[in-house]
Amino acid sequence: MSSISEKVRIALFAKLNVSGVTTLATGGIHNEVAPESANLPFVIFHRIAPGTVLYSLAGTNHGEDDLWMIKSLADEDSSTTLEPQALNASILAACETAIGYELTLTGATTRGVRRTADIPSYTDNLSDRHIYHAGFYLRIFTE
Repeated sequence: MSSISEKVRIALFAKLNVSGVTTLATGGIHNEVAPESANLPFVIFHRIAPGTVLYSLAGTNHGEDDLWMIKSLADEDSSTTLEPQALNASILAACETAIGYELTLTGATTRGVRRTADIPSYTDNLSDRHIYHAGFYLRIFTE
């Protein structure tokens, strides 16, 4: 991971780890993978595709265009009032609101934060329950 992408990861965690999100995603916010001890529902985020890195002729990094995934996971026991799919939708809406259109980075500038596509919902069937996944892709350009 580049130094700019690491700054973006830190900024995304700070944006997502707020009460508007964690009130719904009670299992927390996790980068790449949740620990085994994490309870559902929770959010996982990570950079899934290192995008284009723009360099000048002198070899100076002028920016990065990366694709990040924001995903919510829930099961039938995650809420007493919402179905898992509806809970995931609420969590993702809270994530999108929390992220907004800009990130504050130290030593870099965000030039664009845009939701680019949804991740189709799918279900993992475990022996004793179903885990429902939903998410979206976020394109972030920094320099």
